[in-house]
Amino acid sequence: MISMFILCFIPFTKSQTLLDVYQKGIIKLTPDKNYGNHTNWNHLFDDKDKVVYGNPVGKMKSIAVSDNGEVFIGNYSKYNIYKLDQTGNYVKKFGKKGGKKGEFLYRPTLRGILDNKYVFASDHQGRIQFYDLDGNFYKMVKIDYMPLQIVALKDNKIAIWGHVPYNGEVKYIVSIKDIETNKEIIVDSYFNSLTNLKAVRIKLKDGTLFSFSPTGVRDRTIIESTPEGNLIVGHNVQDKLSVYNPDGQKIQTINLQQSPKKTTAEEKEKFIRKIKQFLLEKDLYEENKELLNDPNIYPGIRPIFYAVKTDYQGNILIFHFSEQEGNSFFVYDKKGSYICETTIKPGKYKIDINSGFSTFQIHPNGLYAYVSVIDSETSEIKIIRTQLK
Repeated sequence: MISMFILCFIPFTKSQTLLDVYQKGIIKLTPDKNYGNHTNWNHLFDDKDKVVYGNPVGKMKSIAVSDNGEVFIGNYSKYNIYKLDQTGNYVKKFGKKGGKKGEFLYRPTLRGILDNKYVFASDHQGRIQFYDLDGNFYKMVKIDYMPLQIVALKDNKIAIWGHVPYNGEVKYIVSIKDIETNKEIIVDSYFNSLTNLKAVRIKLKDGTLFSFSPTGVRDRTIIESTPEGNLIVGHNVQDKLSVYNPDGQKIQTINLQQSPKKTTAEEKEKFIRKIKQFLLEKDLYEENKELLNDPNIYPGIRPIFYAVKTDYQGNILIFHFSEQEGNSFFVYDKKGSYICETTIKPGKYKIDINSGFSTFQIHPNGLYAYVSVIDSETSEIKIIRTQLK
């Protein structure tokens, strides 16, 4: 589920930590007005209104920040990556559409920076392209399954959540892969769905396969890395996180002590009506109506969270399904102890928080975020930095 909300920070004093800021309960944003002031954001993001098959591909961006504050922006719609300098000004672009090394056959997603040496992105065919921080192609790593999320660990290791067909079912795996040796260790796996949820697949008269699945309540795995290079694995319908070191050894279990909420009969009925209407319009209802009686067509519970983020001090932020659909998150320290819940109040900046695209990073230089300026007449999109003092 994608939820739009406002992220704000109060500047630090020297004695403050990020936990001090979170415990204030409400976070405010004071962006650096000089950051990127020589960048033409409207030109850089001239694809912001591009939509393909109903998907707003022009707004599907990921960012990654190097240790010294250089920002890399993955452009899903343009098949390339932008680089900004430490002041937020545009430097260059690299990568393009194509089948050669360093090029993308399909729309790429920027995944992160590995060991502060390589920025990397993947497409939908398991091709992971690595570049140095100057944008020069380094190498391509191929995996034989579909990657859904990838994060950088350390010592040439990345973690991957993906899926692969297996004996007529779908097998989901979380693995740790060494990009130099190609050694890969599976640390977690399961089949089909953690909640027995089944997508409704309908074959149209022309042979096209059409699939329905509920949005916002799908069970999924979410992975995140820690500043030490460890891997956090969370299943969004379970109230715990597992932490693995880069060698694949489980070193910690964090109990979130949060309970999922039940979905309602009204929500399920609305979803079924949508499918029924589609079947009637396509004259396919009679031969498919039994699909609507499957008890696993709609989940009985909502996910506990939809995104997991860490900050540079190792705190864990659990973005959950609140009544405001994303205006708050639970904070746990690096040991896994619950600290507080923090609420984000509306302002003029929107950040699209989701696990598919990394749109913000809490860095020692400040909070960097890809945002929409909602009070702008031109609906400006830009990168902002908030000083953390």
